[in-house]
Amino acid sequence: MEKNKLVELKNIVKAFNGEPVLRSINLDVHDNEFMTLLGPSGCGKTTTLRIIGGFATPDSGDVFFDGVRINDVPPHKRQVNTVFQKYALFPHLNVYENVAFALRLKKTPEREVSMRVAEMLELVNLSGFEKRSVNYLSGGQQQRVAIARALISNPRVLLLDEPLGALDLKLRKEMQTELKALQQRTGITFVYVTHDQEEALTMSDTVVVMNGGIIQQIGTPQDIYNEPVNTFVATFIGESNILPGIMHRDFLAEFAGNNFACVDSGFAPMEPVNVVIRPEDISIVEAQEETINGVVRRVTFKGVHYEIIVEACSVDWIIHSTKAPEVGSVVGMTFTPQDIHIMHRDPEDAPAPQEAARTPDDSADTEEHPPGRVQYPPYLYLRPPAVVGSDKLFLNSGGETEQSLNKQVKWAASPYLLWMAIFIIVPLALIAVFAFTTTYTVDADGTILAPEQVWALVEEFGDEEGNLPEGMLTEKTVFTMEHILEVSNYMSTLLNSIWLALIATVICLILAYPVAYYISRLHFSRQKMMLMLVMLPMWMNFLLRTYAWMTLLEKNGLINQFLGLFGIGPLQMINTPGAVVLGMVYNYLPFMIMPLYSVMTKIDDRTIEAAQDLGAGSIRVVTKVVLPLSMPGIASGITMVFVPAVSTFIISRMLGGGSNLLVGDLIEMQFLGNAYNPHLGAAMSLVLMVIILVIMTVMNQFDPDDQVLM
Repeated sequence: MEKNKLVELKNIVKAFNGEPVLRSINLDVHDNEFMTLLGPSGCGKTTTLRIIGGFATPDSGDVFFDGVRINDVPPHKRQVNTVFQKYALFPHLNVYENVAFALRLKKTPEREVSMRVAEMLELVNLSGFEKRSVNYLSGGQQQRVAIARALISNPRVLLLDEPLGALDLKLRKEMQTELKALQQRTGITFVYVTHDQEEALTMSDTVVVMNGGIIQQIGTPQDIYNEPVNTFVATFIGESNILPGIMHRDFLAEFAGNNFACVDSGFAPMEPVNVVIRPEDISIVEAQEETINGVVRRVTFKGVHYEIIVEACSVDWIIHSTKAPEVGSVVGMTFTPQDIHIMHRDPEDAPAPQEAARTPDDSADTEEHPPGRVQYPPYLYLRPPAVVGSDKLFLNSGGETEQSLNKQVKWAASPYLLWMAIFIIVPLALIAVFAFTTTYTVDADGTILAPEQVWALVEEFGDEEGNLPEGMLTEKTVFTMEHILEVSNYMSTLLNSIWLALIATVICLILAYPVAYYISRLHFSRQKMMLMLVMLPMWMNFLLRTYAWMTLLEKNGLINQFLGLFGIGPLQMINTPGAVVLGMVYNYLPFMIMPLYSVMTKIDDRTIEAAQDLGAGSIRVVTKVVLPLSMPGIASGITMVFVPAVSTFIISRMLGGGSNLLVGDLIEMQFLGNAYNPHLGAAMSLVLMVIILVIMTVMNQFDPDDQVLM
């Protein structure tokens, strides 16, 4: 009884940048079937998978699911889930929350979520891993989490895009058995993509061999291996001896200078054909007149057999045998009629592998990304599990241990550490000293003199240059808290500075977030152009940029002149808190965009697609995935905008006027203005620095060290 057709692809055509990727693909996927799309890189198999999943749209042709056309149905509304090549786990969620993601989207009751997650983890042998970070799991464990996450929604079809490609050989073989057993237990249709012939033959009910965007052959693993329809299939699936021959009549073929009985029929008399004989079907015997005789040129041990190259009839024959003849010896080769497979000879029956189109969805290991997008290798983000006592195990190409490399790094960092000590730590120490000390002028009797008393003595006893006789007056420095306490007198100005800086920071975040996300998704060449536009204002002098806004905001400025065309104004825009905030936003907006952009470029498209695949619409993708993963950029951007905004004095002086002074203005006045008091200025700076450090500490909570982008 034929199984129900679950997925139907009819005349699917797809091209990227004018290069055809899929050429009129017709394919039926049946219920409860394990189907494998097999072919070399660039053959179109991943594009086919993505079209089924809804991540790519065919240029022409139709996709049907259970008899219903779904060309325009988005991924989150299809009864299909995907296990991506690099798993695309959510790095900000633990194992439990990764698996529960789809159920959370559906607002499933917590009791049911807990029960179903436990069932899925038990199904993939990960019970007890619920609280583990996915970033510290092995490749096989990550794959199991990805499978459990995809299966928990009970999809009708599970798509698997080379999920075993990153695993070592032993684990890959183990997972082949587990995947097949899992498919049989769940009864879900699996569509599996691979370029590994062994995987396809081991797990599949049906194998679809593809090359150059064309389906070359569809059949069972046995059919594909034993009855290849063309040269490409014969050479791609295992090893083959392919010889030119002539089909004299049914069941009789000529090749290698002799006539051989075979089991093939249906060819034209004397038709040129290709003859396929598998290496394991050839037996080595003593050379006789009735055998094909040749000279052994090479013998290679392959573990379970020897690979033997025999030169005979001007052809190098490949033979697999458990016995190894001596190199240079003459041997005979025999095979049965059932070992001979005859194919039509057609040089155009399959494009050469190197001619296959490279597509945005089929790259070196099946999956490319949109052209030009910056993609980061997984080793930049995946942190390996800690290994106890491993500090001496890692060697570089020169054989140096990590410990010795650390010493070299420390020596290389010494100049920078010295620079930090001289230009950062020492000035901070001086500020602290000034903030907690005060200097008095005393006379010979030790009496503290007020400034006006000092000036009176200078006028009475000073020389022409204003110098007093030696010993008349001295300066005395003492520890005091009065300047720190005096800062409280300016608390309203400090709070106003924090308030305006906070408003500017929030506005910068609102404006920068969509801009940074948009730039991060662009083609790389366009990213560079957009970043140049973002940074362009920063290439002008800070004072000049702020002055430009003065001319725009004045009563006779361009903005009021424009509003006047509509009978509005003139408005008082200059010398207002709004003008100060506007100046902050204009000058510091790039400081918010850049860290957000830097983080967002590392959010893998597959992670976003995984969220869509599990049922998340556009808004849910942003709130559940993009926003949490971009929190390090948000934290950095807030810090980079808030710190200079809260301490600025040029912007407030030029755009705010005397009525909108900020704490930066007060500090500048204590050092450079008429109210010269460096001790009070240092105290203000110290209090401001403490406030900034507290805010940075809070922001650091949103930038966890163990969050990596996968």
